[in-house]
Amino acid sequence: MHSSDTDREAVFERSSGQTRLNELFRRVQRRGIGRNTVRTVVQQRDYMKRVRGNGGSRSALRNEGIVILGDYDSHRRVARQLGLPVPREGEFISARVAPAVPGAASLSWRWTADSRASRCCRGRCEHERRAHDLPVLKQASENGSMIRPTMAGP
Repeated sequence: MHSSDTDREAVFERSSGQTRLNELFRRVQRRGIGRNTVRTVVQQRDYMKRVRGNGGSRSALRNEGIVILGDYDSHRRVARQLGLPVPREGEFISARVAPAVPGAASLSWRWTADSRASRCCRGRCEHERRAHDLPVLKQASENGSMIRPTMAGP
């Protein structure tokens, strides 16, 4: 994975594997991050645990409006709906999302969760809020909670 010297230094100056991984997902957004990179950054045996929700980066960064998509079919659908690169096998994509507010600058594509639309944005979002929970694997396709890509804003 290629990143700037500044980003690498910011990631590796953190003291714990979890905080290093959180910083990686903050700084490297909208690009694939492979498992080997996660393993290198975390430097712990159960490195994949550090990505997951329930104490990992997914739950830690959700309050900053950042979602972390993996190689699950439901996450790939969300990536497509947000106009993001689709995670390949063993890969993660992080992105900052915000509510789809009419007239707000966005990257056009959006997805819904719990009947609320979100949009993908670069950097800080004007209407930043906690990110939606990602769809559960089997429920995502069965309960219709996700919509086809639509244009956000005017």
